[in-house]
Amino acid sequence: LFCKDGTGPPAQGTWDAFSAILTLFMCSNAQVLGGAVSSFAFQITNPTIAMTSPSLQIGGLDDVPIVFMDQDVNKPGLVLDTVLLGSDPLTIVTGQSQMLMTQSNP
Repeated sequence: LFCKDGTGPPAQGTWDAFSAILTLFMCSNAQVLGGAVSSFAFQITNPTIAMTSPSLQIGGLDDVPIVFMDQDVNKPGLVLDTVLLGSDPLTIVTGQSQMLMTQSNP
């Protein structure tokens, strides 16, 4: 569905680290039909430190005057697998260890 710059290698986009924007161009031979549900996924590498869910938006435009206005990505704010706000996309938590210590007198 996506190609680098629209005509380049498939399954690639362009990441701008300065503006933190991932741009995905549709392949020149791809079609998205009105009323049809389209979905895609991509892999990310988690940082080694904790972070809260960043502000995420999705939008689009076309050569024809069709513009999909930026929309905020849903952040439900729910607990997921005992992680507070774990349902929010890209929430990263660091591992926590719990130890039970006991002492006995000889």
